[in-house]
Amino acid sequence: MTCQDSSHIQPQLAAIVLAAGYSSRMGSMKVLLPVKEEPYLLRQIRLLQEAGVQRIVVVTGHDADQIHSLLEEEADMQRIKIIWNAAYHRGMFSSIKAGANEIVGWPVDGFFLLPGDQPLRDSSTLQELALVFDSCKSCLVVPCFRGKKGHPPLIPIAMIENILSCQEDDGMKRVLQRSGIPVVPHETEDPFTVMEMNTPEEYLRFLWELDQLQNLK
Repeated sequence: MTCQDSSHIQPQLAAIVLAAGYSSRMGSMKVLLPVKEEPYLLRQIRLLQEAGVQRIVVVTGHDADQIHSLLEEEADMQRIKIIWNAAYHRGMFSSIKAGANEIVGWPVDGFFLLPGDQPLRDSSTLQELALVFDSCKSCLVVPCFRGKKGHPPLIPIAMIENILSCQEDDGMKRVLQRSGIPVVPHETEDPFTVMEMNTPEEYLRFLWELDQLQNLK
């Protein structure tokens, strides 16, 4: 499957950003850490918007007040919805369900699902995934790097019902199995799709990788 001409109208997209976890392995809130003088969460939102995402849901939980304050003071809130997941202690899938419930009825074709520990290189990979999705809006597009599946997936809006009808402990893998929605693995040249940022060491590695990219430009 090939990307289409970027001059045509791209699909209408939303995003669910998961920012509800404890960040226990990091020792501080991951989404508030600085990345080139920009809070990590604001960087994620900016890159999603640069990629053409029209509406973003940020799901909070632990230390929600700090995240709310950051977004309300620093972000353009016209396209951002903040919701608090009261069941965040039950795990990530509870936050996915909370975010999915919020976008029910939105006039979008699909949505990115972006975990709070998922580094983004820039907006180009997101745009690439959107173009692939545009040719198969009933498919779930998963970025890959050297054959390894990564994040963020681009999920068709038709999958919302399957997410909301599943039990909290089922998880997204089980939801996908039950839905029967085709999965399109899309090979990228972006190693950030398979990176994580859960520990101080991974955070420093992420910053180092960004510096290396900047030095190549």
